[in-house]
Amino acid sequence: FTGDTTDPGFNPNAYAYNFAPVNYLQLPLERRQIAAFGHFNLSDDVELYGKVLYTTYSADQQLAATPVTCAGAQVGCSVPMSNPLIPAQLRAILNTRPTPGANFTFFKRTTEVGARTSDNSYDTAQAIFGLKGGFEAAERNFNWDVFGSYGRNERTELQGGNVSRSRLQSALNNPNALSAQGCTNFNPFGTGSISAPCAAAIQVNASNITLIEQENFVGSFSGEIFKLPAGWLQGALGTEYRRQEANFRPDQFLASGDVVGFNAQRPVSGVVQVNEYFAELSVPILADLPAVNYLGMDLGFRYSDYDLAGGQDTYKAALDWAPLESVRVRASYNRAIRAASINELFLPP
Repeated sequence: FTGDTTDPGFNPNAYAYNFAPVNYLQLPLERRQIAAFGHFNLSDDVELYGKVLYTTYSADQQLAATPVTCAGAQVGCSVPMSNPLIPAQLRAILNTRPTPGANFTFFKRTTEVGARTSDNSYDTAQAIFGLKGGFEAAERNFNWDVFGSYGRNERTELQGGNVSRSRLQSALNNPNALSAQGCTNFNPFGTGSISAPCAAAIQVNASNITLIEQENFVGSFSGEIFKLPAGWLQGALGTEYRRQEANFRPDQFLASGDVVGFNAQRPVSGVVQVNEYFAELSVPILADLPAVNYLGMDLGFRYSDYDLAGGQDTYKAALDWAPLESVRVRASYNRAIRAASINELFLPP
């Protein structure tokens, strides 16, 4: 080992690169938001309401320089013995191998290229508009609510510090292979050995855009059904429609896979739609009795019909017992599901 042994991260058992000082420990974040809320009474029993919100924010990330590693003779770190810039001490060691003329595998942190940076900017917009109201019929109170919403989130990521595997391999095969880009005598051996023109020749900036949109429409109706000795039996019915679309678009460089630094990424897009129907009951069983200030049950059921996965049932049953006004005991049983995300459904192999 002929490198710097004074670095606090130096370990004589591993000769590891100390990446910690370069990485951002705290990510810079800047956010701006504007929102508007409003409601208007169309009548004593009907209200129009709405909300519009827009947020823009940026968050940056910095990681240590790209580690060029690979298995075997993978593109980007296979060096032929014909490379004239192999240091004499290293060449002497390589010549002691059973096959001294074979290529050798070379790992390197491309510190000359600089740190890996990821500049992320987000634009998020959401709008909700609806009508809600209430009325009395047969000495019972009822409420209803209908609304629609739309949300959109767009993320743009600008990456710096990536290295092209194919360009790097060309330069390892022939130190003057990138001379058209101003790089001559590409020398990767040692710290700081890659010249600035050669570092620029193997570096590639990259970008990608992620767009997510969601539409949602919900209608619900609730009210008092009939009176029990402990209070009103109340119920609710409703339906919901959701559509979510996601689209991930990496640039040509990231999609090609010719990258080391940040991960190579393929385009992803897809749409998920679901129709749902739900019902709930609140059942008062006992009230105002010795050791039973209140005893009631909550029941709920929802049927979800996914366009890609079919129908699923979810439900709940909860018992609520208050022996005293200041003491409450609850027990419940629930069945829940989680729908697969766009990435899980459509991510390429």
